[in-house]
Amino acid sequence: MLSWLAASAALVAAASIYAPVVSGLGRQWYEDPNAAYGALVAIAAAFAIRQRWFRVRTLTAAGSWCGLVAVAGAAALYGVGSLAADVFVLRVSLIAFAAAVLWFVCGSAHLRLLAVPLVLFLVSIPLPSAVVTELTMPLQLAASQCAAGLLDIAGVDVVRNGNVLTLNYITLEVAEACSGMRSAVTLLALVAVYWGIGGAPVRRVLMLAAATVPVAIAGNGLRVAFTAVLAGRMGEDAVRGVVHDATGFVAFVVMCLALAGVQALAMRRVRTLEAAV
Repeated sequence: MLSWLAASAALVAAASIYAPVVSGLGRQWYEDPNAAYGALVAIAAAFAIRQRWFRVRTLTAAGSWCGLVAVAGAAALYGVGSLAADVFVLRVSLIAFAAAVLWFVCGSAHLRLLAVPLVLFLVSIPLPSAVVTELTMPLQLAASQCAAGLLDIAGVDVVRNGNVLTLNYITLEVAEACSGMRSAVTLLALVAVYWGIGGAPVRRVLMLAAATVPVAIAGNGLRVAFTAVLAGRMGEDAVRGVVHDATGFVAFVVMCLALAGVQALAMRRVRTLEAAV
C-alpha cells in the first residue's frame, strides 16, 4: 500500500514537472523535419504496449524497493539536465523515470515485458544538435566520395574536393541537408519500429541497424550522382525544387528496398541453416 501511495505522489509530481518536456518534444516532432521520425517511433512504442497489454495484466505486481533507488537516480538525472539546460538529458530522464516507477510499483517482470516499448520511446528522442553536427560532415564526405566513384564508373569526368564535386557543366556541393543524416536516422527508426512491432530477434535487428549507415551513404551517393547526370540535361533545375525533392524520395525508397533485401538474405540464411540441421 505504501509503495502505491508513494508512486501515486511521484506520478502527480512528475506530471507537472515533465509537462513542458513532453510538450517541447511533441512540438519538435511537428516542426522539425529532421525529428519527425520520433512521432512514428512513439506511435510504434504505444502499439507495442498495446500488443503486450494482455500479458501485462496477467502478471502479479511485486514492487521492488530497488526501484526507489532508480527513481532517485532518474530524479538526479533530471536535476543534471536542468542545471546544464540540456533538453536531451531532460527527455532521457523522463524515460528513466517511467522505467524506475514501473520497477518500483510493479516489479522487474513488468519492466522486462515493457522494456521494448521503453527503448522505442528512448529512440524517439531526437539526437542532440551537437551530435548531429559531428556526424554530418563525415557523412557528407562519404556521400560525395561515393557519388564521385559512381560518376567515374559511368564515365563522367568529375573532380572531388571535400564535399564539392566539380563537373564540366556544373559544380555540386553535398550540403548538410543532403548528407544522408536524415535518411540514416529515419532508417534506424524504421528498424526500431520493426523490432518493436514485429518482434524480430535482437541479432537480426542489430544487423539491420548496422546496415543502415552504409545503405544511407550508398543511397545518398547514388542520389548525388544521378543529380549530376540530370544536371547535364536540365541544368541547375536538377538541384532544386520538385526534381530535387523527387530524387530524394526515390533515393529513400531505394534505401528501404536495400534494407528489405538485407532482411530477406538474413531470413534465407536462417532457413538454409534450419534445413541443414
